[in-house]
Amino acid sequence: MTGVVGVDIGGTKTAVGTLGQLLGVWPTPDSGPALVELIQAALEGSGAALSRLGVCVAGRVDPERGTTRAANLPSLVGFPLRDALHAALRVPVTLVNDADAAALAEHRAGSARGARASVFVTVSTGIGAAYVSGSGALRGAHGQAMELGHLPSPGAHGPCHCGRQGCLELVASGSAINRALRVRLNRPGAAPAELAALAAAGEPGVQEVLHAAGHALGVALLPVCLTLDPDVIVIGGGAALAYGDRLLDPVRGALRDALQPWPGPDVRPACLGVQAGVTGAALAAMDAAPVAAR
Repeated sequence: MTGVVGVDIGGTKTAVGTLGQLLGVWPTPDSGPALVELIQAALEGSGAALSRLGVCVAGRVDPERGTTRAANLPSLVGFPLRDALHAALRVPVTLVNDADAAALAEHRAGSARGARASVFVTVSTGIGAAYVSGSGALRGAHGQAMELGHLPSPGAHGPCHCGRQGCLELVASGSAINRALRVRLNRPGAAPAELAALAAAGEPGVQEVLHAAGHALGVALLPVCLTLDPDVIVIGGGAALAYGDRLLDPVRGALRDALQPWPGPDVRPACLGVQAGVTGAALAAMDAAPVAAR
């Protein structure tokens, strides 16, 4: 569909693009109105035609109200994001969870293309997940289906930013992995890119941290596999892209061991990269009936 644009709002960066082109990436502002201004300016600066906008956001989405309860984006909690964008841009706006968007993109055009049913997991600032079949992404009654990152996880201690205790995000998110690596390697100020480079170089101690995180993620995926039976699991997000099979192999091993004697899914890395969110958001906008502002 001509003129459909996708926006991917993450905890640290916001990307804007079409189905075939990334138009730009900017730091995510710290308020709802500033975010609307950023998206409007990005679209005007790109010169892209706009007939419909799809927006995905890191966190739980209320599809009825067009708001988000994003633990990683507290400034957006309760902000009428969909309606504010509609008022600024005067086009239909569809708001979805970022994992749902990336799952839709990977299912239709990425690593899970051709699968009957797939699960997408994003390992980034937090952990998101989504299940996609021929009928689309499973969203649930409250827009919070597949909140994998907030399942209780053995070995996870302390409060999560969602307000609960002992969530998977505390041990297997990109943020948790980087924190653990900084402690293990005694590099308190190391940037994520530096940690990834140390992992690639085989720095002692790195693999133990990645194995613990990947194993925890694999164990958390067991009930997903037993209840939804996907034939493919796609794992993406900044941490998954940075650490690759060093993180994914422990996921595969944990699932293989836990699922015996049942067959398990094929665990694959995501292939769409930063384009996944904007592509999926645009696809969601194409799928959705226009929703009037309230």
